[in-house]
Amino acid sequence: MALMLSFSFASYAETYTFTTEGLTNANAVSELKSTDNNITVTFEKNTGSNAPTYYTSGDCIRMYANNSFTITASEDVTINSVSYVWVEKGSKWTNPTVSTKSLTVENNQAKFVASAKDNGPRSITVEYTVSSTAKDPAGLAFTEEAYTANLGEDFTAPELTNPNGLAVSYKSSDEAVATVTNDGTVTILKAGTTTITATSEETAEFKAGEASYTLTVIDPNATEETIDFSKLGYSNGAELSTKTIGFVTYTFNKGTNSSNSPKYYTSDVTARMYSGNTLEIKVKDGTYLTEIIFAGSTLDKMTANEGNYNNGSWTPTVARSDEHISSVTFTATDKPKFTSITVKYAEIPSGIADIEAEENGVVEYFNLQGVRVAEPANGLYIRRAGNKVEKVIVR
Repeated sequence: MALMLSFSFASYAETYTFTTEGLTNANAVSELKSTDNNITVTFEKNTGSNAPTYYTSGDCIRMYANNSFTITASEDVTINSVSYVWVEKGSKWTNPTVSTKSLTVENNQAKFVASAKDNGPRSITVEYTVSSTAKDPAGLAFTEEAYTANLGEDFTAPELTNPNGLAVSYKSSDEAVATVTNDGTVTILKAGTTTITATSEETAEFKAGEASYTLTVIDPNATEETIDFSKLGYSNGAELSTKTIGFVTYTFNKGTNSSNSPKYYTSDVTARMYSGNTLEIKVKDGTYLTEIIFAGSTLDKMTANEGNYNNGSWTPTVARSDEHISSVTFTATDKPKFTSITVKYAEIPSGIADIEAEENGVVEYFNLQGVRVAEPANGLYIRRAGNKVEKVIVR
């Protein structure tokens, strides 16, 4: 949600309004924070059929029966009042009923539990007071939450916003992938994913601060990728959706299950699917799947729409190998659990045998079927420059 923030510095009374600006259609919403980090709104699925999810149809965070949202405050902050703009579907989402309501504040928090589906908040306004003895937030921030770099190339680390000039230390969550020095300089070591975190200690004037970004390192010459669920930063019970690791995209979906979506659990450090849930594994353009290996348990509780699958191991069907399968969808028949998934792939043979390079020619691009491309978008292409022909990745 986006924000509107107003201050009265004499009394430290503040008002913050969460809106739907910046939310992505059909994405579940879990936690929202005010820009000063003093107010948090936590959305919970509880026993609802679906998690609270933002939809542009109705422009609200759609709640289902027994979903809830709770407003809490940080230390030295008192919540005075909470109001929200409520949207109800009516006969159609194109013409919903919109009203403003309020919540009772008890023990410095306010909570709402939905009694029925097809309704939700469009905005939530919180009026609160910050104690005169409260410390200011550190204000650490990075411009983006995620960055991608190629193995073998230099990576320019994003600049940390540190408006109060606080002493900062850095840490990489996986130093086998990349290390980081005390000034934020990152050195890439291998393909994989790591989280770079900057922290500052609490001082007499400022709260402890933290800012981080995810760095995904891609090997352009890779022939396999592994997703290790213990290293992705999921909290216990977090719903799984779409994750891209290198050139492989994993898309989890609720499928036909009316109660549960795929989730990650810290108790056994696994991604868990429920009966009817699906997982699509897709590799980059210009490549095809050669093998998929699941590590985990109850791996026989799953089927595949393509190829041969047997208790955690998938290979393409021999009869279809010439058609180059680039994606496969797995459907859970019970509760398969994964600690990691390794995907192996290969390049689709080029169809440019008939392209002849000419001396002093202009630079031209062709797709892998040998068709000339005037303005190549991101992907794998054949580039001809003079008498030189080579495969290149355009980004």
